[in-house]
Amino acid sequence: MYKRQEYEYLTLKQREVLELAVRRGYYEERSNVTLKQLADEMGIARSTIGEHLKRAESEVIKRAARKLS
Repeated sequence: MYKRQEYEYLTLKQREVLELAVRRGYYEERSNVTLKQLADEMGIARSTIGEHLKRAESEVIKRAARKLS
């Protein structure tokens, strides 16, 4: 799906959670996928997956914004 070195700034768990979210369509415009569903699939708490996603998204966005500058 991606070149590992491109995202090595993310932790392994952040990469796993982000990859699952993308694969399950979480970011699609009319997605019905919830954090709870993703959390259940990974066997972790909703709050935990939310925190992993938030941190991963933040890093990805910050790096993308720097490339745009």
